[in-house]
Amino acid sequence: MQRKPMIELHCAQCGGFVTELRNVAYRPAPDGADAALLTRELCACAQPIVFGPPPGFMSSPGIPVPARPSV
Repeated sequence: MQRKPMIELHCAQCGGFVTELRNVAYRPAPDGADAALLTRELCACAQPIVFGPPPGFMSSPGIPVPARPSV
């Protein structure tokens, strides 16, 4: 049985580790966005912001999709 890699989510506002996933706001990263430096501290934001699509989605509006080579 192969294990899936664990993904760490860090808040773009404070850089803290997100433990409560119910309140996370998933957003596309704005051009030139400066996310906070990652820390080992827990996120204390009321609504953590994570840049990227929510779980279960391969892409989100505003996130560029890489071109596939034609066969």
